[in-house]
Parts: sequence; C-alpha cells; structure tokens
Amino acid sequence: MKTFLFLNLLLCFPFFAFNQDRAKIDSLNLELGRQGIADTSRVRLFLGLSEEYRLYSKSKALHYTHLALALSKKAHSPKSEFNTYLYTALVYFYQEEIDSSLIFSNKALELAQRHHELNKWEQVAYEHIGHSYYYKGNYKEALYYFQLALKTDAVKKNIKRASVLINKIGNCYNALHYWGNALLAYQRSLDICTKLNDSVGMADVYVNMGTLKDETGEKENAKKYYLMALGIYEKVNMVSEISVCYNNLGDYYRGEGEHEKALGYFTKSLLLDRQLDDDFGISIDIFNIAETHLDIGDTAQALTEYSRSLQLAEKIDFNLIIANANYALGKIAQSQGKTSDAIAYGLNSLEAGKEMDSPEIILKSCKLLSTAYKTLGQYKKAFECLNEYQLLYDSIFTAEKSRQLIEINTKYETGEKEKQNDILTIANAVQRKNQSILTISLIIAILFLISVFLLWLQRRKTARKLIKQKRYYEKLIENSDDFVVVVGPDGKTKYVSPSYNRKMRWGKKDWFGHSPLENVHPDDIQKIKKVQDDIFSGMDKSSCEFRLKDANGNWHWMVSLGKNLLNDPDINAIVVNFWDISKRKKIEKLIEESREDLSKSQVFARIGSWQFYLETGKLVLSKELVILLNAGSEEVSIDIFDFIDKFIYDEDKEFLNQRIAKAAKSQDIIGYTDRFRLRIKTDNPKGHIITELWGNVVEPGLFKGVTQDITDKVEAEQKIIDSEKSYRELFDKAFDAIYILN
Repeated sequence: MKTFLFLNLLLCFPFFAFNQDRAKIDSLNLELGRQGIADTSRVRLFLGLSEEYRLYSKSKALHYTHLALALSKKAHSPKSEFNTYLYTALVYFYQEEIDSSLIFSNKALELAQRHHELNKWEQVAYEHIGHSYYYKGNYKEALYYFQLALKTDAVKKNIKRASVLINKIGNCYNALHYWGNALLAYQRSLDICTKLNDSVGMADVYVNMGTLKDETGEKENAKKYYLMALGIYEKVNMVSEISVCYNNLGDYYRGEGEHEKALGYFTKSLLLDRQLDDDFGISIDIFNIAETHLDIGDTAQALTEYSRSLQLAEKIDFNLIIANANYALGKIAQSQGKTSDAIAYGLNSLEAGKEMDSPEIILKSCKLLSTAYKTLGQYKKAFECLNEYQLLYDSIFTAEKSRQLIEINTKYETGEKEKQNDILTIANAVQRKNQSILTISLIIAILFLISVFLLWLQRRKTARKLIKQKRYYEKLIENSDDFVVVVGPDGKTKYVSPSYNRKMRWGKKDWFGHSPLENVHPDDIQKIKKVQDDIFSGMDKSSCEFRLKDANGNWHWMVSLGKNLLNDPDINAIVVNFWDISKRKKIEKLIEESREDLSKSQVFARIGSWQFYLETGKLVLSKELVILLNAGSEEVSIDIFDFIDKFIYDEDKEFLNQRIAKAAKSQDIIGYTDRFRLRIKTDNPKGHIITELWGNVVEPGLFKGVTQDITDKVEAEQKIIDSEKSYRELFDKAFDAIYILN
C-alpha cells in the first residue's frame, strides 16, 4: 500500500518544504512594507507569502497570487507573470482542485510560448500539466506532457533533470500497464544516474523497478530492488524513503508467509514515521501490522491495531485507510457473528470508497454488506448491495475490454503528438536561425550575403525533405485499403483519397461537388444525417455503420469516423475516415444464424444451459431453459434462493441444498462434475417436468451446466416396469395353476 503512495510522491512537485513559521510571514510582510522597493521584488514577496499560506489557507494564498499577477502585468514582466500563474496552479493543486490547476498551468505554457525569453521555462509548465493529469488518473495525457518536457532544450542541457523526467515517464507506463515500456524508461533513467554517480536518483529508480516487478509477479526481483534502494537511502540518511523501503519489504515477507520478518519491517517503518511525525505513514504502518496479526490468527491484536489505524486515519481524513480498516473490522465482526457491527463498518467502508472513487473498495464493501444483510434476513437491502456490486463489476469488465481495444489507437495518437512536437521543434529552430542571420546581416554585408546563401541551401534541403515526406504519406494513403473523404461546410464533397476511387470505382466527376449521401443506402440515410447534424452542431467526433454503393451497383458495409475540423483555418471541413467491414458483417450474420440453429436444436431436444456463481448466489438461465420452464423466452438472472422457492417442490429442497453445499466444498477443483435428477415446477400452464442436470467447475466459484427434460423418458421407463410387473403376475398365476393341476 505504501508503495503506491511513494509512486505518487515521486511524481509530485519539487516544492514540499514549505515553512509555515509565523516569523517568516512577519518577515516577508516587513520587507514588503519598505519604501522604494521595486515592483518585481514586490511580486517575489507576494509569491513568498502565497507559498507560506498554500497548505492551510487557500483564500490567503490566492489573494497574494492575484496581487502578484496584477503587479506583474502592470510592470510588463512576463517572467513574473509566468511565475505567478505557476504559483496559482500550485495553490489549486494542493487543494486537489486539479481542473483549476490545469487552467493556470496552461496559461503559463501559453505565455512561455509567446515570449522567446521564456522558452527555456516551457519544460516547467509541461511538468506541471503532466503532474495534474497524473493526479487525475489520465496517465496517457500525463505521459504526453512529460515527453514534451523531456524534449525541451532546457532539459536536453540538464541530463540530471532528464533522468528525473524519464523516471516519471516510466511511472506513467507502469500505471498504463505497458510493462515493457516502463522497464525501458526505468533502465534509461538508471543508466543516466549511474553515469552521473547520482546514488539517490538510482535509489528512486530502484524503488519504482521494485514496484513494477511486484506488479508483474516477480517477487524476488522486487525484493532485490527494494534492498538496493534501502542500502543507498541508509547511507545518506533519507529517513522518509527508508521508511517506504521497510514497508515494501514488510509487504514482501507478508506475501511469502514470513510474518515475523514482516512485523519487524513494519515496526521499523512505524518508528521512523513517528520520528518524522508523519501521520499518514503511521496510519499505513499500523494498518499493515494489523493485517499481519490477522494473517497469523491473532484476531484480538488485529482488532486493536485496526482500531488505532482507523482512529488516526479519521483524524487526518485519510480515506484509503478509513475504507480498508472499516472493511477489515467488518469482516472480523461478521466472522464473530456481530452482524449489525459488520453492517456499520461496511457502510463506512463503502462511503470512503465512493469518496475515493475506488472500484476495488466499493466492490468488496458491497459484497460484505450483501452477506450481512442476508444473514439478518433483510433481503431487499442485500439485493440492492449485490446489484450495485454486479453493475460495478460489469462496468469494470467493459472498461478493461475497451482499454484493450483502444490501446493501438492510443499508441497511434501518442505517435502523432510526438510528430507534431518534432515539427514544432524544427520550426522553432528555423525561426531562431533566421533571427540570427538577420542580426548578422545588419553588422556586415558580406556575412549577410553568406548567411543568405546558407539559408537558401538549408531551405532547399528542408523543401526536399518536406516533398519526400509528402510523397511518402501520399503513397501510404493511396495504397491503404481505408479511405478519407473531406466534406465542406456546405455539405459537398471536396476531396476523396485515391483508395476510394480504386475500391468504389467512382471517378472524380462522380463525387466532386456532390453530396456524400447520394450513394448511401436509403435505409441508412437518416443515420448519416444524424451524424452530420451532430458534427455541424459542434461535436468533435461521431461515427456510425452504413451501406455504400460502388460504381457497379454493389453495396458495401462501411464504418465511418467523422472529425470536426471546421474551426481549423487550414482545413475548414469535416474529415471522415472509412473502413470496409463487409466481411465482418458476413461473418456476424453467419454467427447469428449458427446461434439461431443451435438455439432451435436445444429447444427441440428440450435442453437448456445455466451458470451458477457460488460467491454471489446468482443463477443465470439460458433462454432455452426459460422456454423449457414455460417462464418466458429470454435469458434470466435470478438468485438461487428465489429459484428454489419458485421452481422446486418442498420435499426436494433439502436434496438440492445438499447438492449446492457439496458444490461449494468443491468449487476450487477445476473439472469437478455433479449429475442428478430433479423435479422442477413449470409456469403457464402449471405443472412439473422431470429433469436431469449435470455441470462442472470451469473456474473457482463458477459452475456451468446443462438441464434436459427427461419426463417422457421416465414415463416410458415406468410403463415398461409396470408392463413387466403385470406379465410377472400373470406368469406367477399361470405357474400356480399348473402346480395345482399336477
């Protein structure tokens, strides 16, 4: 847990040491009151006062930055104005008002880009913006701005600063789960620190590499890096960082089951944090000690430590520990049969988790509350908690899939931004060269002529390079299976890529100046019009699927993505990218037809499938099984207890509960199979069927199985038995008659 906090500390601004001593504030005010002090000096004093008030009085801190800003503009001092914007951004950052912080950081960046003398400070503004996006959890944007900062001239000349930025870039990759890129960044930062003999920088990288190895399951390597970092921090007596390493090592030994060693390291970390008077660190240490005591079965001591950790966390409003400690106390209360206490703790944990917007904490809190409410018989509340759990779980699953689908697109966009930045860098370099040439030309005419000649050579080289690049991209577009269409503000087609003409067989006269709707399938025109309306009304992007006719009259399924570039003076149009998805549509149709055939076969054979989640008690019935029960025609998700009450006879309920209990004991045995017969009630009309059920464990806690109606089979078997019985009776009577006659 402390590893996560340490990563964030590494990414925070290098302005932690704020002296809030009243004497310093008085000293600044006294200096401010002196007569004849210059405006720029007054700005510096105002910013100093803002810095002193930053952590504990937002209104006073902003008051002084506003005074500094007004005075900077009055004195026409771009440097002072730049500093004022950054100080204002920091005030909002420490108040966790990140959007406001971003506004002022961007103002500082715009100012630095307008004034040549401030160009060297662009890197600082980029870093500020990167930190804000990282805090918001937008790691892609944070990565982009840290990369921009790394490419500035100021950083290129300061290799140590470059190492720090590369380390931060590695943290962004780590947070995005791009493990390979993160490892490369950390290794690059480590190489620079090694060349500079910067041992502290090396230790910072070791901690991050340990965290990366821990995330990817390489526990031994994680331990190795933590110990390497610890050795360096101990040499230079960096107490806070030593505490973090102790905590990380405690986590490692706890995961390995070596609880005595874990307690030893957590206790060492606690002593150092008390020495630093770091309440946040202390609360984490006590919580970790409680977790370890719980692992070894010392529940009484664990309860004491959890309570101490929670009390301190509530004092400093530390939601991470408040949520986790309440959850742990709730689990213990539940195990001890104190259900009401478990609910109280669970509600506190859920509230803190929602304040943090932490899906992990919300999920486990909902699960705890659902079980506790169910124990008390409050099934409505239990269902509400379970439903909230399921909705959040589904949203996380969907988000993860979406993340995987857009990963390639994200990398593409990042590459495009890097190209744009390279072009901007080249343009700035050319501009500086031009200015230098102009200055020299005013001094000596001969040098002017030479400079002009050199500039002409440079421009010719640049022009050839641009022509080559243009031809390269034209070839890419021409040979691509996808194509691009540009639509003007009047809704008429202005340009299409060569691949469009090749694929759709249309000539330029067929599309130039025409509406793009002319070749769209009549059933899809309304969809296209809606997309057009959305984009022309100001939406940045919009997409849809539709059918498009080629010159031979054949219809192609297309998916399009339209981008609004009407406000771009160089384009002033809507740019639409098209992809032909006809093959995909055919495959989807075949899959759907196969599904329909399979469904019909199952209905004909009176077979249906089901899934049973042991943890949640949720039973999912396929639509074929629902049809079998005469209970509808769509897939149904139902609580197992509700299913038993509705569809199982009273005399069979105990038998089914025994089967569920047996499944619960075997839920971790992949491939475990159970098979049995059961009567099930049916609806509309009322009645029952005799079924045979069989299923097996496909993953821990999840059963999948099949149910078949064997009523006709059982009745036929019974008829055979009855028939055999009647024949047996006739045979016995005939045998008795023969015996009497004899």
